[in-house]
Amino acid sequence: MSSLMNFTIISQLQPLYLMEVNSDNGIKSYEGIMVDIADEMAKQMNATYNMIALDIGYSSDPVLDELLISDDNLTIALSTITISKDRLDKGVGLSFPWATVGISLLARKPETEAHLFSFLGPLDATVWFGILGAFLAVCFLLYVMSKSKLEEKYRSNERLDNSIWFTFAALVGQGQDVALRTPGSKILIASWWMFVLLIVNSYTANLAAFQTVSQMSREIGSLDDLVHQTKYEYGVVNNTMTQWTIEKSRNENFQRVASYLRENPENLVNSVEEGIQRVKSENYIFIEEIIPLKYAASQDCSLEVVGGQLNTAFFGVAMKAEHFMTIVDDIILGFANAFLFFMSII
Repeated sequence: MSSLMNFTIISQLQPLYLMEVNSDNGIKSYEGIMVDIADEMAKQMNATYNMIALDIGYSSDPVLDELLISDDNLTIALSTITISKDRLDKGVGLSFPWATVGISLLARKPETEAHLFSFLGPLDATVWFGILGAFLAVCFLLYVMSKSKLEEKYRSNERLDNSIWFTFAALVGQGQDVALRTPGSKILIASWWMFVLLIVNSYTANLAAFQTVSQMSREIGSLDDLVHQTKYEYGVVNNTMTQWTIEKSRNENFQRVASYLRENPENLVNSVEEGIQRVKSENYIFIEEIIPLKYAASQDCSLEVVGGQLNTAFFGVAMKAEHFMTIVDDIILGFANAFLFFMSII
């Protein structure tokens, strides 16, 4: 390839994928996944590129339309273009997938009331009172034994505060400077140690179960939960690939969603941002492609992605010049591995 070759990339502004960066000199610049792919393509092809960023929302159809009307064979459509038979029939070539994606659900996290003594939750109140009673009893017996005439020759802990400190140190797994010398005291403390070991292990096991039950308390955990409830409204972005996928799917739950949206068109939103805002402010579940949902959840700790990935789709690069296809495919195959790593940490 000639170093003077310059190609045009048509894309669209979307959070995470392609975002405009403010610059002091007034020159538009961009950042995001699309820029990373474009930079790698330019590097591998020993070329430069011009980025045309369309502000058209989330439907990638206008990007393909711009590609089709372009007379320049050095024009590439780089966006969230789903590989499908309908798009291949339009007369454009599509590369290997640079990302494997799917639809998921965005919900507001259940509100949990945090309080100072939440760490007491894994054990019942009677158990805590029992532990307190056992602690006081051991302290008292340890002190009494130190005063006993039967063990007078071993006497060392004659102060009550030493007995309390020794027993408390054993409870929290810490050492102390007082050494027990009487046989009775050693037997008592050995029994106390065994009791503490059992209590700590029981608390740890109950804490894990307590946290698991708290996570399972959410009302919506899957698409099946969503379509069989009436408390939450749900919707998608209107006139997007997500809506088309749901309407064309043979999956029973997707068919239920499509029927619900036809009956309740007011739950369709005009943008991903509007859908996310409705999740924050209403009893609303937003159904959308998983990448912007994960990005939204990573930016706002009150949101979470639930239900897993409900289907599988592939994003590809579109072009009209067939002689570019092999070059772009080689670049995409290398970039896809890095993208998968990025998605694992987002």
